[in-house]
Amino acid sequence: MDVISKQKMRYDAFISYRHSDLDKFVAEELHKQLETFKVPKNIADKCNKKKINRIFRDKDELPITSNLADPILNALRESEFLIVICSPRLKESLWCKREIENFIEMHGQENVLAVLIEGEPKDSFPEELLYRKKTITLENGETKEITEAIEPLAADVRGKNKKEIKKLIKIEMLRLLASMLQCNFDDLKQRHKERKMHRMLAIAGVICGVGIVFGTVSTVMALRIQEQKKQIDKQYWEALKTNAIMSSDNAMELLETGDRIGAITVARTLLPDNLDKQSIPYTAQAFYALTESLYPYGTGAVLKPVYKIKENAQIDQVILSHDWNKLSVRTKYDKMTVWDIPNKEKLLTVDLNKIADSEVCDEGIAFSGEDKLALLTENEVLLCNLSGSESEHIMQRIPCEGESSTRRILCDAAGKYVVVIYMSEVSVFDAESGEKLSTFHAPENYETTTGEISFLTGDTLILCFDPSLLSGIKEEIKIQIVECQSGNIQKEFSVPYGMVAEIAVNNNYLYVAVNGDLGNMTDIYAPANDADIYCFDWRNGGKCWEYHVEKEFINSILVPYEGYDCFLFESYAQITALEGTTGKLIGTFGFGSSIVDIFPLQTADSYIVFTREGGRVSFMPEKNYNVETAGVFVPATDNIKQVIWGNDFVVSLSHLSKELIVYDWYVDEGAKEIFELDNTIDKISVSDNEKYSVVELQGYQLMVVDNNTNEILGSTYCDSYAVGLDFISKDKIQRVESDKVCIYDLQCNLIEEYELCDGYVYADGVTLKGKYAYAEAFESLNLIQCESNKVVGQLSKKVCGYDENDTYMFSNNGDMCVIVDASKEQCRNYEVASGKLIGVADMNATYIENVCFSEDDRSVYFVFEDGKVVQVDSPTMEIKCEIDSLNYITDVIEEKTVYGEKKYYFYNSNGAYVLGEYDGQLKVEQFIDALKGVFPKNEKYWLTNYKTLMEFPIYTYEEILGKADRICYDNSLWNNN
Repeated sequence: MDVISKQKMRYDAFISYRHSDLDKFVAEELHKQLETFKVPKNIADKCNKKKINRIFRDKDELPITSNLADPILNALRESEFLIVICSPRLKESLWCKREIENFIEMHGQENVLAVLIEGEPKDSFPEELLYRKKTITLENGETKEITEAIEPLAADVRGKNKKEIKKLIKIEMLRLLASMLQCNFDDLKQRHKERKMHRMLAIAGVICGVGIVFGTVSTVMALRIQEQKKQIDKQYWEALKTNAIMSSDNAMELLETGDRIGAITVARTLLPDNLDKQSIPYTAQAFYALTESLYPYGTGAVLKPVYKIKENAQIDQVILSHDWNKLSVRTKYDKMTVWDIPNKEKLLTVDLNKIADSEVCDEGIAFSGEDKLALLTENEVLLCNLSGSESEHIMQRIPCEGESSTRRILCDAAGKYVVVIYMSEVSVFDAESGEKLSTFHAPENYETTTGEISFLTGDTLILCFDPSLLSGIKEEIKIQIVECQSGNIQKEFSVPYGMVAEIAVNNNYLYVAVNGDLGNMTDIYAPANDADIYCFDWRNGGKCWEYHVEKEFINSILVPYEGYDCFLFESYAQITALEGTTGKLIGTFGFGSSIVDIFPLQTADSYIVFTREGGRVSFMPEKNYNVETAGVFVPATDNIKQVIWGNDFVVSLSHLSKELIVYDWYVDEGAKEIFELDNTIDKISVSDNEKYSVVELQGYQLMVVDNNTNEILGSTYCDSYAVGLDFISKDKIQRVESDKVCIYDLQCNLIEEYELCDGYVYADGVTLKGKYAYAEAFESLNLIQCESNKVVGQLSKKVCGYDENDTYMFSNNGDMCVIVDASKEQCRNYEVASGKLIGVADMNATYIENVCFSEDDRSVYFVFEDGKVVQVDSPTMEIKCEIDSLNYITDVIEEKTVYGEKKYYFYNSNGAYVLGEYDGQLKVEQFIDALKGVFPKNEKYWLTNYKTLMEFPIYTYEEILGKADRICYDNSLWNNN
């Protein structure tokens, strides 16, 4: 527990509260009343305090900084009392829990005061206030720690409304002050009443004396000052808006460089805690920046940056542990840090220059088992614990002076062996005792190929020796499989002279990639030498196959999971796939940029490739294709040096960087898997009461889902593509194909089918709710009522000037038709019944990709090739607003009322933009990856992760802010370890 004198206390109290409407109201009101309370004279004389000096409430006192932990922890340390605003919401706040725990650890439980604002004490008080640890002595003299229930000192301000609560605060505040001033509550209450009465009488006298004299003058001046204040407040508010919009760009720039926590922190400071009572203006740009960096609807389909690991100097080397959870990071000035990535924990920080008698070798760091690190110097190996104090880290020193200069250290996953690789020999030590078990010497005129020595099994090594360049001979390369304990050679192989690129093992096969004679490699203009790949059965010792590569230099090879017959080798920007057992060519794949690394994905027949520019490409050799997966990986740099694939995370290191960027397949805690689909979703339609959804998958599979139980009620397969899919009643589904209309029940049984207009036309599309289909005929554009299957409206092509290069769209009510005329670069709106031109919008129609009517037909949206959308007033064709911050082309636009506010969903192949309306303009508030369905009544979203359908709650504004606060607070604590 921290011991701080009262004289050094900066704050009389720290107010801890959940940032929701009522909790924040009480905290603000209590803050104001405490700091304006004047202590009665007789009590002030006793406690030597005339007033409450300062109260800390995080929103008022916390500076704008990327590190939230320091100011909060310092304020807790410098506060004499902690006042906790208690409601049923408090227990949900990890932030408040940490504040209470830290205060109790610093000052004890006696100085914690509670204010009950809602709910019952058992539901509103956190456990830290209801229980405490106590040490008791048993009869036999032993001590035991028990947990006992306590009754916290609490003020009760529960009321029917804010007005009543505010009144109760004035009374119950005295209960808190009595504890803070260490006086009797009744005495304080009585003295407060007397002082209040004297003050009221004095004020009344002054008012009577001067009120008449200054009444008229004061009124005139007050009106003038009030008008000036309005203008100043308006200008100040607009300035705050401008600053928020500009600072939102700064947050997005931080996110683009991989600093997700910094982006969240900046965006969060730009947003008010409450939309109804804004202390700073809300801007859609700031909210977009926050949600982009927060990933509130993460499904695990996208590899995104989650935080940075920052070092004080350039990072030279990063090593992944055997369990794929820890990283050893070595910097330019020989500082080394070990990080436990999944647990966000710094395990070890070491100055290599201080703990070792001589310099740690460049390749002299390796993980030994799961809990130790081995460091290799010129004459010894240091085995270090990854836990404990700094003095306890070094647990063993193993002398290892070899016959030639040291080169590299190697340890096994079980932590049994330490292998030291010299230029001409390899020594194996027992990691526990330090005893040297065996030594393997390079043949005469040979030296070790240090990078290709590895463990084959837990007790055997693969050794590689190639002719020394100094010897001038060009003999074959020797490869041995040896036993660590006995030093026996189990198997021996040889391959022709060259430079070994890499050795890898999969199942029973050992693969060796060798680049050709390096005699002309000093000439940068010389063509690449040939290369060869050899495959051996390492158990039986025979060669299985070899593969010759002309004019290529192999950088690395890869074998995937066991059981999948494939072998890959990489040469600059190209990957070649061979059958692992025969060496037969499967395919060659180009990537247009130097390849940093290749990793097998969850399925054995697919891979992920990271390029230097930060691109991420997936490819499947047997299907003979590769695809750039834009949006699935969000690179934070275009100069990647190294990529580390860990246990459910990926870390990237840029050239000359001091930072590591940690990515993972981010899944939000609100995600709920509904079921696995047979294919990806193509269309979704929801019934008006949101009780059912009809889903169409790629491959024309139709299925109906009960939204309350997530049960599939029925499924069927259709013949061809649907231009429209809608509920036409609570228990009937209409599917419109180009030439026919099909009606299904909730079990996907076909109950009616008929040709569209007796085969007279083919449908180009369907209006909202499937009321009309529209089709182009020889001389007219036709509107067909789906229910009656009759043409109910026609617009003459001659009258509207329509030709085959134009685009058209009927309104949902069928009374208007918009023509996009590319040749005239304009969009025209016609009345269908009369053919009368309603209005014209002049715009570059050549690049318009799509047209959508709003649900009420009052607006038309024109979607351009670059993603820009122009909203036009349909009766007048005047432009209402332009949205140019969209990256993808919008396919469908929906209007939904979510939590009482209209939102606009702009769907595309990657998800949907969510927009709000502000001063008649639509602004992007967030983009939701893979969004497929919106259910405002049930307050949920449907998203997909490839073939998995997932459900999320629609988060409120306050819940989004709460997520941001928790992430920033947790990460700042971790970074301060």
